Amino acid sequence: MAGGGEVKLLGFCESPYVVRVQIALNIKSVSHQFLEENLPEKSQLLIQSNPVHKKVPVLIHGGNPICESLIIVQYIDEVWPSSGPAILPSDPYDRATCRFWAAYIDDKWFASLRAIPAAENEEARDAAVEKVAEGLALLEGEFRRRCGGDNNGKAFFGGDSIGYLDIALGCFLGWIKIIEKLDGVVFVDGSRTPGLAGWAERFCSDPAVRDVMPETDKLVEFAKVLFPRKEKIPGDQGRCLNVMWPRANPNEGGQVKLLGVWPSPFVMRARIALNIKSVSHEFVQENLREKSQLLIQSNPVHKKVPVLIHDGKAICESLVIVQYIDEVWSSSGPAILPSEPYDRATARFWATYIETKLNDSMRGIGTAEGEEARKAAVVQVKEVLAVLEDAFAKCSKGKGFFGGDSIGYLDIALGCFLGWIRVSEKLNGVVLVDGSTTPGLAGWAERFCSDLAVRDVMPETEKLAEFAKMIFPSQVGSVSNRPNYHWIRLPGEVDHHHQLRPIRSSRCRTGMEFFRNAKAVRLRNQHDKYLVAEEDEESVAQDRNGSSKAAKWTVEFVLNSESIIRLKSCYGKYLTASNQPFLLGMTGRKVLQTLPGRLGSSVEWEPVRDGTHIKLSTRYGKFLRANGGLPPWRNSITHDIPQRTSTQDWILWDVDVVEILIQSPTDRLPVAPLSHIDSSASAFGNSPSFATADEADNFSRQESIDSYVASPPKSEGRMLYYHLADENGVVEGEDMEGYSLTFKGNGVEELRHILSQETGMADIVVCSRSPLNGKLFPLRLQLPPNNGSMYVIVVPSSSAVVKDFPKNQGLL
Repeated sequence: MAGGGEVKLLGFCESPYVVRVQIALNIKSVSHQFLEENLPEKSQLLIQSNPVHKKVPVLIHGGNPICESLIIVQYIDEVWPSSGPAILPSDPYDRATCRFWAAYIDDKWFASLRAIPAAENEEARDAAVEKVAEGLALLEGEFRRRCGGDNNGKAFFGGDSIGYLDIALGCFLGWIKIIEKLDGVVFVDGSRTPGLAGWAERFCSDPAVRDVMPETDKLVEFAKVLFPRKEKIPGDQGRCLNVMWPRANPNEGGQVKLLGVWPSPFVMRARIALNIKSVSHEFVQENLREKSQLLIQSNPVHKKVPVLIHDGKAICESLVIVQYIDEVWSSSGPAILPSEPYDRATARFWATYIETKLNDSMRGIGTAEGEEARKAAVVQVKEVLAVLEDAFAKCSKGKGFFGGDSIGYLDIALGCFLGWIRVSEKLNGVVLVDGSTTPGLAGWAERFCSDLAVRDVMPETEKLAEFAKMIFPSQVGSVSNRPNYHWIRLPGEVDHHHQLRPIRSSRCRTGMEFFRNAKAVRLRNQHDKYLVAEEDEESVAQDRNGSSKAAKWTVEFVLNSESIIRLKSCYGKYLTASNQPFLLGMTGRKVLQTLPGRLGSSVEWEPVRDGTHIKLSTRYGKFLRANGGLPPWRNSITHDIPQRTSTQDWILWDVDVVEILIQSPTDRLPVAPLSHIDSSASAFGNSPSFATADEADNFSRQESIDSYVASPPKSEGRMLYYHLADENGVVEGEDMEGYSLTFKGNGVEELRHILSQETGMADIVVCSRSPLNGKLFPLRLQLPPNNGSMYVIVVPSSSAVVKDFPKNQGLL
């Protein structure tokens, strides 16, 4: 379809996503009709045009609907290429980096911006403000990289005119202004983000933007309705954040490299695309326990796989990589994306649907606790697959693949999950894809897995199943009492190499190793809040302030038990699973602080490991749960069995050891022997190097949206970066990476000794810089009990800044 035909845009003026489309239409001078939607009462046209999400914006061109704002912007650029300046860059690498940063803005940065007006207290607000400022610091660096500094005359991310990334970020400028106005913060100004400050003024003054950017006062009124909340926190007017951001080193060497891990479906996407295009490349198997410097430098934003390195340039995010491969090697092999703009937009829409719906639903099966929760998760996956069955019928147009006669973009987006679908069928005794319920997908799956581009990179089901048992412990042995359904064997499943041997211990999933050397801990949940004892010495809640005494829980080991602990609050009372209902008619029961006359089962908790997290189970099979949602659920703690997939993560906790036992009670906590795991190479590349099954078992359920594995709770040390301050406390080159070393301890005194040897300075103070006010403060107690990277500053004890430290300063 050419650029002709009637054009309509469904939306409402306050939506930044609708503003994106309006700007793109203005840039291309496309005449269109804007239909204002009333979202409380959605029109039939909107529901019919976007039946999957029923959300705006929707562009209707010649009767064909296109959904999702960034997909629409690409569609407009492709359909009207000769009208106005190009929106996407002409160079494939520049297009790939634009798509990466646009995804970062939508998935990470704007979520933090929305969290500011929704914050419940000052600590939560400050945490969200810091994340927004950190994101803008990253974007400031990217703007400077693209423009080459302040003197080359480039006005926009896109060069001399507004481009794709300008539209992706610029649509939020109105919302940035109202957050600044309502919360008394400053995000974009000439001192901290000079590049973005000048860019914002130019962007909002452009004729394509000026008439569609909502007025600030009207947007403020809309925001007050959208985010009803307390008045602005006093004393913060004009407060700015001084946040440093990492700088990536350029990658060197290698014509084409792919960094990944064999079980990841997202890595498999890139491998299939490279095979389709017959691109010779080196597959570098990453060990995500200890991420390589090449991975960290290549993807400094997420530090996750896959990463494609082409001529020293890094491309991240699996679907972005697939598009990049198709554009760079356009004459090699069949095209991956459709040639018709509308078909491309449709494929991108369904790929996004797979990312957000199928991926989460599949994980829900693996993390389900209890038969009812598992059944609910299976039903959800089947519903998603039923939608994709209809999509296949429409997209394939009677041919063998979504892409027609050969594997295309949407085939790769969905097909990479087929191995995990078969594993879920095997471990759970269910059928998800078969000839009776999803005949189109069943036939497509066999054709896809038989294709030469796929056959050698699709993991063997048996091997993947063993790996899945380590990630999803609740699935081990889960089919013993379920029907043994037949499931389709993937082509090429011949074991030419050693398999992972199963773990022998029946108690291999205990979470006691997280507490074995702990005298006191903090428990952090998936809402990024801590379990705290309330001052009434009876209630238990969640709070973002993990440094308070209320967040510290003393660990008691139950005698004659290998797997049970008690947790005592700072008030000397025990964490108790009571029998009192939290709300009448609801299943959750209150969790309290009590001091019973007899220490019985109500104060006993069994840690159950789930990847790098734990679940705390009562003796009756219920779990300690951190509730989310609206009041009165928000910030409450109950014990319950999760019934919905969307709340499965609410029972997961991270353990931070804040006080270590001088003498470990390991004699009372025997550990069952574990078998070794073979580290031989496989048909899919060299496996990560594991020493024991205990180490191999320390994987979380998913590294990220682009990997199914993650770092274990223990490692060989943390990466520590440091800078040197002079006698006046001045630090040169603090915006650069600085010196680095691997530090295996947790004590500040031990770190001070190591840094003293490294620097040759006899008398030093180890400091950190506050992200809120930019001041230095000394580290005086233990370092945070994890192995994440740290950034510190070494200050001579004779420095003037040390003399100004208050005696009680230093919280770490």
